[in-house]
Amino acid sequence: MEKTKTKTTKYLPTTNYQLSTNKGFTLINILIASFIFLVVFLGVVEALKVSINLTAHNKARVGALALTNERMEFIRSLSFANIGTQGGLPAGDIPQQETIVLNGITYLREIIIDNVDAPEDGLGVDDENSIPADYKRMKVKTSWTIQGTTKTVSLVSDVVPPGIETNDGGGSIVMNVFNQIGEAVTNAEITIVNPSIIPPVSITRTMNDNGVFLLSGPAAGNYQVSVTKTGYSTSSTYGTTTEIVTPTPEHFLILEGNVKSKSFQIDKVSSKTIQSYTFATANTWVDFFDHTDKLWVTATTTIESGALVLQDDVGSYYPSGYAQSISVSHPKLYEWQEFQWNHATSSETVIIYQVLYNTGSDWAPIPNADLPNNETGFSISPINLSSLDIATYSEIRLLTTLTTTDASSTPEVYDWSVSYLASPILPNFDFNMRGNGNNDDITKIMGQDAVGNPVYKYNEDLQTDFGGEILLSNLEWDDYLITNSTSTTGLAIAISCPPQPLELSPDARATTSLYMTPYTDEALVVAVRNVGGVLLDGAEVRLYRTGYDETKKTYCGQSFFPNLSKTTYSVDVSLDGYTPQTLNNIAVDGPSSATTVVLN
Repeated sequence: MEKTKTKTTKYLPTTNYQLSTNKGFTLINILIASFIFLVVFLGVVEALKVSINLTAHNKARVGALALTNERMEFIRSLSFANIGTQGGLPAGDIPQQETIVLNGITYLREIIIDNVDAPEDGLGVDDENSIPADYKRMKVKTSWTIQGTTKTVSLVSDVVPPGIETNDGGGSIVMNVFNQIGEAVTNAEITIVNPSIIPPVSITRTMNDNGVFLLSGPAAGNYQVSVTKTGYSTSSTYGTTTEIVTPTPEHFLILEGNVKSKSFQIDKVSSKTIQSYTFATANTWVDFFDHTDKLWVTATTTIESGALVLQDDVGSYYPSGYAQSISVSHPKLYEWQEFQWNHATSSETVIIYQVLYNTGSDWAPIPNADLPNNETGFSISPINLSSLDIATYSEIRLLTTLTTTDASSTPEVYDWSVSYLASPILPNFDFNMRGNGNNDDITKIMGQDAVGNPVYKYNEDLQTDFGGEILLSNLEWDDYLITNSTSTTGLAIAISCPPQPLELSPDARATTSLYMTPYTDEALVVAVRNVGGVLLDGAEVRLYRTGYDETKKTYCGQSFFPNLSKTTYSVDVSLDGYTPQTLNNIAVDGPSSATTVVLN
């Protein structure tokens, strides 16, 4: 059998290659790497900076300790009588401050030496031997500054007299500092000055945690004292000047061997914003229907040729439609006055008007209880809005509904308007504000002038800015009174909100609004309060006499009546929820007459 030969084809070996997908570094990779490098670099730099500063401060500290020790040892080497500072108490030849350069570093070295009253023999005026200066306390403080950072080292040491303590021919005074309610003020700063003695005295010290500082051993004489603290008011003694003939309190008179006690009052400072307005000027909001800018919403109505009309629906008018105005308001609204309009109707057309208020979720007609017939609507202009409470109805909208029974005829509204009284900003108003508004706090004056008038601690001529406002900071608690020059401005304060004098408490932020009006020789402000003293808004105040009868509502709890006669009036006051009150024989005598009515 013949064998069949099979032919075999041989192929060369095949090698598979895969293309690399690595396209190199992307921009994001570079940014991330740069960020990491920057963070590491800045960290190293900051660590190096901290290390350098630490080394520098450590070096400076060694020098400061040496300077502090050197001065302390020098002081301790002196006799007890010679331990004192130039201008200090106790007095001596040691400078209170000196600047020293050591190893290229500038140091400030301060020396504080005080007499100390030990409790073992009684404190202050209760000291058994009437000499509170029992021993001396010395403090040496050395400070330096590197790269904006200041550091300090200090040493304190006490030294007792070799025998019985003495005032060295001087006297003593124990000073206390309290806040407004009589609590001790801790760590207040007290400054004592007397340039008239030899050597002169000028020291500043920190009072202790109980608000007490002992001044012991100074030479007899008058000492000026001032007490304050960061963020607090300042209480001082005063000397005689051309303005202050009789100072109150006057500088302390220290007599040899006497021990006195004196108290000061300071407290946290406050601020007050004063705003100036022109009182209750006439304003009018009006829409002449020459565009739609003053319409909030409309339905099947349109504006044509300066009138609001029904829309034309392919040759015939819609049977009804309405339009609602945008809101009418003013941030210093005093009184709504009238709602009026001009329109044209025919026997086939009707127009009804209503006044809306914001219910919180919608706009609805003001209830008939506050505006009679408003829920059904008005058709005869004008409508008196003066009875509306501006607190409840601080903003309103107008609504008109147009109807027709003739498809070829439409009613037309030509304009509608709301008049009201409001108080616009009064820019650049000049006034004076002084403290002790009730003239019953002697601590708020510096004394009396040559004719016996008080010289007030705070008495400044001021002016509001273009926006009718000025912020006064760092004010002491007080009762402040604001006045203005009527001859210069021609204006008088109609209403101050809150009323004057303006009580300002410590650490308070208060605002006072002044409402100015043209000056009149005779005017009256009637304030209405409840039995708790709270001012009542919206009360009706009727002022009357023969030939005069005027009724106004209170604004900020007050009603202002200008252009009166110099005589007596009666006043009736009423407010829902209170018992009406009547006062008779209210005297009007001048432009600032005032009375208060209390409602139960």
